[in-house]
Amino acid sequence: MILIISENDDASTDQVLEWLRYYKIKFLRINNNNFFDFFHLAIDSVGKTSFKLKSKISEINNSKISGYWYRRGRLSLSIDLLKEQKIKGLSVSSNSFLINEANSITELIYNEFHNKTKSIGNINENNTNKLVNLKIAKESGLDIPNTWVITSKIELINLLEIHKRLLTKPITQRGLYFENEEINFDGQSNIVNRKHLKLFPDNFPPTLFQNYIHKAFELRIFYFDGELYASAIFSQLDAMTKVDFRNYNFQKPNRTPPFKLPKFLSDSIKVFMRKIKMKSGSLDVLVSTDKKYYFLEVNPIGQFYQVSYPCNYYLERRIAQYFQND
Repeated sequence: MILIISENDDASTDQVLEWLRYYKIKFLRINNNNFFDFFHLAIDSVGKTSFKLKSKISEINNSKISGYWYRRGRLSLSIDLLKEQKIKGLSVSSNSFLINEANSITELIYNEFHNKTKSIGNINENNTNKLVNLKIAKESGLDIPNTWVITSKIELINLLEIHKRLLTKPITQRGLYFENEEINFDGQSNIVNRKHLKLFPDNFPPTLFQNYIHKAFELRIFYFDGELYASAIFSQLDAMTKVDFRNYNFQKPNRTPPFKLPKFLSDSIKVFMRKIKMKSGSLDVLVSTDKKYYFLEVNPIGQFYQVSYPCNYYLERRIAQYFQND
């Protein structure tokens, strides 16, 4: 049986499940609102681990799980001891201790799932470090933008003296943007130039800046089990998507045809993905007007339908086939 951890509204998971049914592959889908009680865990003298979890609608027995796909979300594990009404007078510190105990158990469970013979994704990859990945990408032969993380207005002024225009983006989830003469935060990339300097205080939280690269178009590349599937995104033709294609124009979507990657780029991406030990992920690459390819980032749980459907790659079927004969 294939265990899939996902979220209720993830359409990509729904499509993969349709193909699993087509191939008559048994699966169990766990969404992040399914709460499991912990019943049993044992590690024998030879290191074999067994455990059992049970919710109101399903049961997970590790011995019956042959494959694993971590799509997104998390396994919600509750232990009876964490319910304060079961232990009268439970102190705050004791409750914190029990939560830490539960987290350690969950960590082992995830590790067991990840070590299955057929396994895609890892919850720990959600915390992939954008800055570390830039460095590894360069070591793997990929070009990257010049990148700075700064905290002072003086440093920003000095950068703008040289580069005139910068791009800022989140280090993790949310980066700054400008609205109504104020600095706000969101998850997209935004341009910074000298006219924005008046909005910055003398010191501000660590913020990522990159040199602005004149873009011809973008690439969204889905990597899966050693293979690459690329789509060009002609985001420059629309003012809404010119800086960040994720600022979608649903009335007039960007054209996204299949794209054949040059061999040097394909080889470097494969080296990079092996180094960061990801079996799947969505990569963003910028193609400059002078025909250079710049790696921007990789998202381990990024959506791949925008590569799959327009380009007829049938990635949902490809993922289901991975679990055949398991």
